[in-house]
Parts: sequence; C-alpha cells; structure tokens
Amino acid sequence: MMRPYFLLFLFIWFSRSVSAQGPDSLSVPPDTVRTVVIPPVIIDTTSAKVDSIRIADSLAWVKYLNDSIAKARAVPSPPPRKDPPKRDFQGKEIFFYVLVVLILFLGILKKLFPKYFADLFRIFFQRTLKQRQLYEQLVQTPLPSLLLNIFFLVVGGLYISFLLNYYNLEKVDNFWIQALYATGGLCAIYLGKYATLKFSGWLFQLTDPADDYSFIVFMINKMIGMFLLPCLVLIFLAGSSLAQFALYFSFVGLALAWLYRIVLTFQLSRNRVKVNLFHFLLYIFGFEIIPLVLIYKLLLLVI
Repeated sequence: MMRPYFLLFLFIWFSRSVSAQGPDSLSVPPDTVRTVVIPPVIIDTTSAKVDSIRIADSLAWVKYLNDSIAKARAVPSPPPRKDPPKRDFQGKEIFFYVLVVLILFLGILKKLFPKYFADLFRIFFQRTLKQRQLYEQLVQTPLPSLLLNIFFLVVGGLYISFLLNYYNLEKVDNFWIQALYATGGLCAIYLGKYATLKFSGWLFQLTDPADDYSFIVFMINKMIGMFLLPCLVLIFLAGSSLAQFALYFSFVGLALAWLYRIVLTFQLSRNRVKVNLFHFLLYIFGFEIIPLVLIYKLLLLVI
C-alpha cells in the first residue's frame, strides 16, 4: 500500500524541481552553439545592363515592324496636283530643223540633177580643154542653177546673221528677221551685179566676156553655199570650241574662194579683153569691194 504513494510523491517532487530551475536549465551551453555565416549576394551588373539593352533593342525592333506594317496597310493619299511646267523652246531646235531642211533640199537637187553637179565640180576643180563644152552644158540647164543660187542666198543670209550676232553688230533683236534682211541684201547685190554686167556687155559690145564673168561669179557662189552648209551645222549645233574652229575655217574657205574668183576673172579678162593688171585691180576695187561697203552702210542706216 505504501508503494503507490511513494511513486506519486517522487513525481510531484521532480516536477517542482524542474519548474524551479526555469527555462535556463534547458538552454544549450554557449560552447555547443554554431554560428552560421551567410555569404553576401553578388549582383552581376554587366549582364543586367546587356539584358536591358537587348530588351530595349527588341522593343524598338518590334515597334519598327508595327510601324512598317501600319504604313503598308495605310492607303497613301494622292499627291497634290500640280500644273506641268511650261517648256522653254529657246534652244537650238529651230536651227536644227532649218539645217535639216537645207540638207534635204541639197540632197534632192543632187538626186534630181546628178550630171549638173558632176559637171559643176569638174569645171570648178579641173581646168581642162573641155571647159567651154562643160560651160555650155551647164548654161543649158537653168533650173538647177537657179535653185542652187537660191540655196546660196539662204545659207549666206544665215551665215551673215550669225556673224552680226557674233561680233555684236546686230541691228534687229530677232535672229530670223535679221537673216531675212541679210538674204534680201545678198539677193539685191547679185541681182544688181548681174543686171550691171548684162548692161555693160551690151553697151561695150562685150556680151560673151560679160556672160563668162557672170558664170564664174555664180559658179563660185554655188560652191560657197555648199561649203558653208556643213560649217553652219558645226557653228549652230556643235560645242563652243568646235564651233569657233568651224567659224575660222569658213573664213579661210571664203578667202580662198574669193581669191580663186579673182584669178579666174583675171585669166578671162587677159584672154578675152586684153587688160593689164593695173586696170584689173581698179576694176576689183571699184566693182567688187566698194559697192559691198556702200550696200552694207545703206543696210545699217535702213535697219
């Protein structure tokens, strides 16, 4: 009977002793406590920046794609209507067309009258024994002679009008009106010369020498017209250096043609009229040079 009471007494006493000691009795001694050290977290800022740049580039690319798709889908508004600019026709077109017409005119004449052109070049470049026969053949075909004389007048008028503009001697602002005046002046000069020669030959009973001289003058004029046409093409349509060369070359050609005409005229006058060189030079200055100077002065006063 005593044993159960004894065990109950031991249990009560043990519980009181444990509560009297408190919570310190159950604490772990300082020796046995381990300190756990947590290492610091290292943040890689370089990789973070790279990632942010990549993200920004991706966003910009996506935005660019969206804008491109939106522009492609959008219907473009029509541009405002503008009136077409007015074209300026103050170039060299009209010179080109005029020169083309002259070239076609000369080519048609060459095609229609091949024998006349052959005889004309033969009598101009070759002084043969058949000269009188060729002269008679050329005289018997007046139509190509007349057309070539008209061709010379037109080409000569264009050439004179260009020279007046080139040396600042023009009296008319319009080039084509000035060329028309120059053509009319040439026509008046040679019609007057032809009429004077015919009258002088009839008056002094020298009809044949006057006709021969007229033939030489108009033969040289025909060759001058054909010579000046390619020069005009270069003068009007080529560059400045080539045009200047063509101009000086035309001066040389005209001077040679004029000297050749004087030589032929002197041979004719010596063989047919029997004049000496002094009287011939007086004729050249009085009948060739002075009338041209007077007509030029008259044209300047009238224009």
